[in-house]
Amino acid sequence: MSKQRVGTVSAINPARAWARVIWRDLDNIESDWLPIAQANTLKNHDYCLLDIGERVICSMDDRLEAGVILCAIYDELNLPPVADKNKRYVQFSDGAWFEYDRSRSQLTVRGVKTVVVQASASITFDTPLVNITGDLQVDGAIHADNDIVADTVSLQNHITSKVVPGLGESGKPVQ
Repeated sequence: MSKQRVGTVSAINPARAWARVIWRDLDNIESDWLPIAQANTLKNHDYCLLDIGERVICSMDDRLEAGVILCAIYDELNLPPVADKNKRYVQFSDGAWFEYDRSRSQLTVRGVKTVVVQASASITFDTPLVNITGDLQVDGAIHADNDIVADTVSLQNHITSKVVPGLGESGKPVQ
């Protein structure tokens, strides 16, 4: 017969996604290595380790010799970072976090230094508008089906000043 027990992670094995747990209410007895439950492990793979010191719920046999770590839990000293039924939130120890707010249909990612997206064929942004608040570096060609406008100057319809026939250079576009 199995029973649920609350304990504290004392060691982790990243290669196996296993951990050891201490039960403070049982004179600090430490478990053997226990697997950490994951959402998927066969065709799709999830990998989420616990931190040493994290409080967890385990399903254990009667002699506390075999079991599985079911999940981490919040307590009075470690409260949830968000209190909103419409949000899914993940925060990392370096300060980075992402959140999905289903009431606003909004995904927010903050605190990351670099985002890498690699695709073997293409990436599509299917939206009426993309805002970029910093500089844009393109290593390759830019193709556009419509006009490109910089400030108020149209690439297709601008008029230039001081046009010189032949090999001469024209002046700046007229605004």
